[in-house]
Amino acid sequence: MKVLTDHHVSAEFAERLADALGTVVRRTYDEGWFRLDNGALQRAALQRGYTHMVTYDKSMADDHEPQLPVLAVDDPNDDRYLEFGDGRSPAAKRQRTLTVVSAVARTLLESPPQENGYYAVLAAGLEPSKKLLRIARGHHKQQPDYEANKQRHIRDQQAKARPCQ
Repeated sequence: MKVLTDHHVSAEFAERLADALGTVVRRTYDEGWFRLDNGALQRAALQRGYTHMVTYDKSMADDHEPQLPVLAVDDPNDDRYLEFGDGRSPAAKRQRTLTVVSAVARTLLESPPQENGYYAVLAAGLEPSKKLLRIARGHHKQQPDYEANKQRHIRDQQAKARPCQ
């Protein structure tokens, strides 16, 4: 297994993930790929032998066809976590990072995705963002059934809106 972390994934996250997995985890900066767009980045990763990618960028699942399994996670330092309790403290940020790293490591060690696609990794105890939930539910544009699911959702909404007769 060889894992690449996307541009905005912190060095601490990548280091802790490497420790948890006991395998190669590199950042886009390590490869000199920090200026590549997401599609080119995935192609480069695949050509360089990476088996998985980890990203905070949930919009990638709408914008780019997956070239390898991409694990999407919420940024543990996202502003929405800072509002609760001591959310701004270094200890709280470190704990959130460890929680998300642990969820990613567990996924990769216990049931690593093999097919190209976008996979949401939900971290226990952290409320997932709406965008991460969309990926978890397969409601993103690169999901093979996206158009069929979208049409079914529209029909369901229209049926709910009709008055009972």
